[in-house]
Amino acid sequence: MDNNESASTQFKSVEEILAPGVSVNDAFSALVVRRVESYVRDLEGVKGLPIYEMIVTAAERPLLRWAMDKCGNNQKAAAQLLGINRNTLRKKLRMHGFLNGDF
Repeated sequence: MDNNESASTQFKSVEEILAPGVSVNDAFSALVVRRVESYVRDLEGVKGLPIYEMIVTAAERPLLRWAMDKCGNNQKAAAQLLGINRNTLRKKLRMHGFLNGDF
């Protein structure tokens, strides 16, 4: 993707985003921007959730679940897979309610 072109303007449709030859990073970026723009548009001026927190939470929760499943619920292995400290992983698992066995 050209640095002067935003993820939302490069692609006109979801089909274009998911077309062969589009890099995974560009496709993911475009989908996130498209979803955020839709969310902001749907608010119609009403104050909504903090966008950054909403996006991070939406991405982080399934990522944590995936890593824990992939590693057989071994926190040390999951932390290594994600490239984060085990204590950071535990904090995030607790924050998302996963330490109560909610996987």
